[in-house]
Amino acid sequence: MKMTNRIVLGINDSHPSSACIMVNGGIVSCIIEERLTSIKNDHRFPINSIQKMMSDAGINGEQINL
Repeated sequence: MKMTNRIVLGINDSHPSSACIMVNGGIVSCIIEERLTSIKNDHRFPINSIQKMMSDAGINGEQINL
């Protein structure tokens, strides 16, 4: 039987926005958007955080379960 990883993308689009990726219940990466945009308390949707984490972790959108 093939084991599959459960990959969860968590998004906080509040103040300040951030995102995290969990694999099998463990946090793999978490980034606050202002670290990438240099805008203090950036509250926009964290697209930069999501793209950076997915690139660093080698995960594509089709692999995300939740």
